[in-house]
Amino acid sequence: MIDLEDFSPLLESEEEKNQESKRLATEEIEKIFQEKFLEIQKKHSAELESAKKKSFEEGFKKGFLKAKEELKISFQEELQNLQSQYQKKLDSLQLDLNNLEKEISQKYKEFLKKVEEVIISSIAEILEFLYINPTNSSYVAKKIEELLKEFPDEDLIEIEVGKELSKHIKFDRVQISENLANNDFSVKFKDFSIESKIKEKLNLLREEIEREIKKSS
Repeated sequence: MIDLEDFSPLLESEEEKNQESKRLATEEIEKIFQEKFLEIQKKHSAELESAKKKSFEEGFKKGFLKAKEELKISFQEELQNLQSQYQKKLDSLQLDLNNLEKEISQKYKEFLKKVEEVIISSIAEILEFLYINPTNSSYVAKKIEELLKEFPDEDLIEIEVGKELSKHIKFDRVQISENLANNDFSVKFKDFSIESKIKEKLNLLREEIEREIKKSS
């Protein structure tokens, strides 16, 4: 839980509030926000490392989905608490400075944007870590085998895979592609193709998280 003790010196007697309000500058507000942002970022960086290890141990899909939800909820709770405490401190000072309020609002939006970027990049990092890790190649190869069994009557043209994944593939008509990441693959049938590429997955994930953050903000 974040405790904005930095604001405590501002809570003085009623006689001093007017002078204190005048002294309070936009730069000071921004500085406090930056400090709190760095504090949250540092805390969650450590949590991310733990989440990576935990996700890897629990398994590719299950571990990632669980880590994604836990991190998103944790970040949102931290931000809501920060905003609530910050607003209470401002209300207690009874600041009636329109220009200052506009600037504070803008700074807060920028702050949320930065945190949003941290959330997106951190979760994407977990997915990429799990996906391209060589120890997951056998898992992906197994999924390709299951995929081929789903279409027994389709004419298989070619299977393209990344270099690491090729070591675990035992099918005919397999080609190694330099354009594919370690565990990327493309299965080409006569009438259609099925692909799995890390860049596309990350882009879809980024768009999904951005939508969720906008809905909850």
